[in-house]
This record gives sequence, structure tokens and C-alpha cells, in this order.
Amino acid sequence: MKKDMLFCVDSDGCVFDAMTPKHRAAFGPALVEVYGLEHIRTHVLAVWDRINLTDATRGINRFLGLAYFFARMQEQGFSLPDTAHFCAWANSTPVLGEAALSKAISQADGAEREQLTRALQWSERVNDICKTLTIRPFAGVERTLALIHGFADIAVVSSANEGALKREWGEYGLEKYVNFMGHQGMGSKADMLRIVLNRGYSPQKCVMCGDALSDLAAAKEVGAQFYPILPFDEVYSWNILRTVVAEQVKNGAYHEGEYVAEFRRRLNAN
Repeated sequence: MKKDMLFCVDSDGCVFDAMTPKHRAAFGPALVEVYGLEHIRTHVLAVWDRINLTDATRGINRFLGLAYFFARMQEQGFSLPDTAHFCAWANSTPVLGEAALSKAISQADGAEREQLTRALQWSERVNDICKTLTIRPFAGVERTLALIHGFADIAVVSSANEGALKREWGEYGLEKYVNFMGHQGMGSKADMLRIVLNRGYSPQKCVMCGDALSDLAAAKEVGAQFYPILPFDEVYSWNILRTVVAEQVKNGAYHEGEYVAEFRRRLNAN
């Protein structure tokens, strides 16, 4: 039976302690490997980590993040493989995901096809490495989701690929709390929020929970409130959600102001 309240939650870096392990063990090293950047490995990994872990761009889609990485490296004067065609695709495609990239590859040729193919190879290499990592939920997550599921439907809103989401949520038995599983193949996080809201929920009774400014922006785009999981203070954030905020959400008394202000400060976004 559908509930009136909707609680939406990101996955990597929010429910799962995955952002730092995945970027440092998979995304960055795969970038060095696939694009032949071993000679500047240290700088590549440092720039990638800033973009994806500590800057305001934390939580960016992997393909947009890749395009942003190349732009930043070029601004710093590094000579890199030509990625102009890929960057043009990433910055213009309405759907960012491996399926959309594969379709673009099938319609391209020459240098464009080569660049798009390399980006897909990088993404697939990331997926392969991620499968070898041990990714666990933050302490307190299941207790909190179980509490919230008592009064709200729960939707996952994530830019991760569908296979990884199903594997991770299923492995830890968290899928039983989920009414909707959104993934990168569905479009932006705002697109996913619209999809689930269109199932009969009011934005005024929706709270989005995430660890990146993109999660906050998606919530604002659809008129929902936002609760942040503070990067590097995730267990504390889940504890406050369970012991204080959940009851406020249930009673329609939650106000995001102070939480969002601290969140923006943490990500240097003020």
C-alpha cells in the first residue's frame, strides 16, 4: 500500500561507504590505465579525487566527471589524449549512462567513435574493479531505513549503474525497504525524482537525502526538501536522521535550513 510520504536517498557515499573506496581504487586508477597517464599518475589521482570527493562537484555523474577532469587538466597545461568528441557528447546527451554511450558509439565513426569507445572501456574497467571491492553500508543505515519505511515509501535516486545498485542493496538486505530503484540509465537525479513523484506523491511530502550538491540541486528542482549526509561525518548524520529528523519528517515539521548551511560549508559551496 502506497504511503503519502516519500523519502528519497542516494546510494554511494550516502547509504554505502563507497565514494572514497571506489574513486581511489577504481575510478582514478582505471583512468590512469585506460588513458595511458601513468607518467602523471600522482597528479591525475589528486585532481580526480578533488573533483569527486571534496569539491562542490562531489557526486557528479561519472561521464560528466570524466569530461570535467579533462577540461581541468587542460586548463593546468597538461598534454592529454584528444577527448573533444567525448566531452561534446557528455556535455550534450540527455541521458548519461553506458547504454546511451554504446548507442552513440554505434552511430559514430573515426575519431569520434574511438574517443567514445575509450570512455566506455574506462567505465567498464571501473565496474570490473568495483566488483572486487568490499562496500558496506554506514553504521546505523539499516535501523534508520527500517524506521523511515514505517511511515514513508523509500526511493533510491543514484547516478550509479543499475547492476551495482542491485548487487549492493541486495547483498546487505536493504532492498526490502525500497519501493523504487533509480539509476544512471534513467537520466539525471531530478529526472528520477520526477519519475517517482509522478506515481502520486506530493513534492511537499518528499525529502531527498544525499551527500553531494547534485542531490541538493535535484531536490530543489522538483520542490522537495533535503537532508544531507555530511561527507566524512556520515555515521553522525545517520544518527541525527534516526534520532531527530525522522520524527520531524513524519510530522511534517522538518526544516532543512541549518543542515543545508553546514553541508554547503563542508563542500566549499558558500
